[in-house]
This record gives sequence, C-alpha cells and structure tokens, in this order.
Amino acid sequence: MPERSILLDMVLGLAIIFLTLSLISPALTRGLRSKGIQWLFLFLALIFLMLHAILLSMYTRRREEEKIAIKTIIKCTKCNYTCIRDFSEGDYVLKVVGKCKCGGNLFISAIFNDVESKE
Repeated sequence: MPERSILLDMVLGLAIIFLTLSLISPALTRGLRSKGIQWLFLFLALIFLMLHAILLSMYTRRREEEKIAIKTIIKCTKCNYTCIRDFSEGDYVLKVVGKCKCGGNLFISAIFNDVESKE
C-alpha cells in the first residue's frame, strides 16, 4: 500500500477538525451572547492541526531512518560454514546454490527481513 503524502494527511486532519468543530460549535454557542467561544474552538483546531503535523513528521522521519533488507542464510550440509547474503530473485529455502570447500552442498536454510537503522 503506497504511503500518503504529508500534505494530504494535513488536509484530511484539518478537514476532520473543522467538520467536528462546525458540528459542535452551534450546539455549545446556542444562547451565548459572546463569540469568544468560537475563537477558542478555532484556536483549539489550530493546536490540534499543529500536533497532527508534528506527529506525522515524526512518523515519516522514523520510517525514512529504517532500511528494510531481505537476507538469505546459506549453510553447508557437511561442515559448520554459514553465510548471510542479500536476497536474490529466485532464492527459496532448501535450494542448492553450490559446493562448499569441504565438498558438501551449500543450500539456502532461511530467508528473512532485516531492519537496519541508518544511524
């Protein structure tokens, strides 16, 4: 699933906040003579929008710092030789990929996702 852009998330967040406040505000301000409560709701909406933007940027930055790599573990059938390499197209578990120095067969024993931090 493709990730949505930050701008789209901010617009959606702002629309939800203003829609909610437009539905709540008339019920709360009914019978009130001052319009101060409406300014309060506008102020709260802007604060919620800023918090939404901050949390969204933190999430996006964290996702950019993570690098997901698929790794393949290769083992020998005779000796204790083990090698971890990047996944290649066509890899599958128990596939024989060559000969070891000891004369045994090298096979793929596992394939896994490795999350590396860019730090």
